[in-house]
Amino acid sequence: MMRSICLYHLLAFSLGAFGQMDTIWVPYGPGFEFREGIYRSFGEFRLNAPSARLEQLTDGQGLRIDPRGDDAWHLPDSLGRPTPVPDRTVWGFCSNNVVYLNTATGFHRVGMMGALSHLLYTQVIRDWDPSFYGTGMRTYTMEAQGMLAMASGAFLPFSAAGMDQALADDPDLLAEFRALGKRARNEPGTLFAFLRRYNQRHDLLFPRY
Repeated sequence: MMRSICLYHLLAFSLGAFGQMDTIWVPYGPGFEFREGIYRSFGEFRLNAPSARLEQLTDGQGLRIDPRGDDAWHLPDSLGRPTPVPDRTVWGFCSNNVVYLNTATGFHRVGMMGALSHLLYTQVIRDWDPSFYGTGMRTYTMEAQGMLAMASGAFLPFSAAGMDQALADDPDLLAEFRALGKRARNEPGTLFAFLRRYNQRHDLLFPRY
């Protein structure tokens, strides 16, 4: 299909730093299997090529840990000694064919995979409250929704502003979206409808090994 050919060239150019130009790309769909492991970068994820295995992940004493937990991450150095991963600076990981994205509040499952992917994550909110003891700053967490744009790796809010950015490479859909009233653009049903339409028009491609 023509869109697949165009996307092949776009991805080949965008990810040229991560792979060879003769890589064969195939559409994501039912039955696709992600390689289990740790992605140090978005490029590793898009190439389905994790650079470390999950079983290599330990605490400071070398004991296996759950990557979704609060333990500090360690990976073995060249001598096999547990070495800290600074600030858990990895893009994400895959376990049991489920991809988890590293956000400011931990790892969160990518629930709807596509050229525009959707996920629920925890967001930290800080509000000024003069009645609050101490600094007057109240901090709490709440569930939020986000989108991952696979063409660029951008993590966007699931909102009218985020969707406007996400549709930037599809002028027709973007024009339709902007033609809606402000209230309609912010309705969850509208956002999901445009996310699905974008994914129907744009294949999510991964290398075939």
